[in-house]
Amino acid sequence: MTVDLDALERLERKATPKPWSVENTTTANSNYACGSGPWILCDADDPRVLADAVLIAAARNALADLLAELRRLRELETDVIAYRLAVADERHDDAIMMREALLDYADRACRAARSKP
Repeated sequence: MTVDLDALERLERKATPKPWSVENTTTANSNYACGSGPWILCDADDPRVLADAVLIAAARNALADLLAELRRLRELETDVIAYRLAVADERHDDAIMMREALLDYADRACRAARSKP
């Protein structure tokens, strides 16, 4: 199954802005997954419902970054396939240029990953 990134990005832009969080309220004995807008009431007696709320909040908060990363990986995959085809077709000049571009991309990706907290 291929994930439709455009559809998910449209949903993400229309949704209540992040950050979402999960809070346990003692007065109503309920749990809420909330954004900066409406609250979602959950049954506090079922631990699976709380786990669902935590997952929903975490997924909402991470979605934009996950979509961006998936787009980058799809682009890299396309570049790797093109490189392998160039090598297989013995188009050495194309392969050398693509190899350099892939190494540069990998270097930048590694430096970016190391700089994140």
